[in-house]
Amino acid sequence: PSDDDDDDIPVLDAAGVHARLASRTHDAAKDTFAAFYSSWTGCITTDPAAMVLPFDDHMVHRGHGVFDTAHLENGALHLLDRHLARFKRSMAAARVPPPFGDGDGDGDDCAE
Repeated sequence: PSDDDDDDIPVLDAAGVHARLASRTHDAAKDTFAAFYSSWTGCITTDPAAMVLPFDDHMVHRGHGVFDTAHLENGALHLLDRHLARFKRSMAAARVPPPFGDGDGDGDDCAE
């Protein structure tokens, strides 16, 4: 690339960035990814274009995070209780505080 290529880099606002992400999202993503929790935004999104991690997220630049997968079958998470227990154990081992409660009725469902 030459120095002249710098003139081709757009400067975008938030809406422009989202539009660009949406235009580059794989066609099958909406059928593949049901939801994504972002600790950065503190919400769950169902928009594949918004399923991104910021570069300064501890999981990205320090490797400090918990990742797990679960099987979705007929609109329900298969063996959800086992998935949540495994996730909770992993979070405790990594010393990652839960972003919200686990719904087990012990009063921590609104953890910050």
